[in-house]
Amino acid sequence: MNGPDAGNELAALKRKLADAVELADEWTRTGHKVRTRCARDLFRVLKSDASPRTVRTADELDALPADTVIRNRLDEILVKSGELWFEPGYDWDRLVDLPARILYLPADEAADR
Repeated sequence: MNGPDAGNELAALKRKLADAVELADEWTRTGHKVRTRCARDLFRVLKSDASPRTVRTADELDALPADTVIRNRLDEILVKSGELWFEPGYDWDRLVDLPARILYLPADEAADR
């Protein structure tokens, strides 16, 4: 996220995240664990100031660890769970349209400690 649109893009992400985090409490009470985890992962993304990296091949995508958060070519936010990718708020897995920007890597969080 560089350039003049970066601030607008970040503000839009923060608004979407605020909605997701607000719903996470309700999902927790109703037992939607995948959705709750996605909302929490997105919260960690917005707390991070790391610049996004780009994934261009299926091999690079497959090599990413679980709990990685990306934004694909269609501007969808997806979270990796096991070997599958989920869009927050949905219970089914998604195919990833490449290229994709890595918004969060679990290894980034460990390195910040």
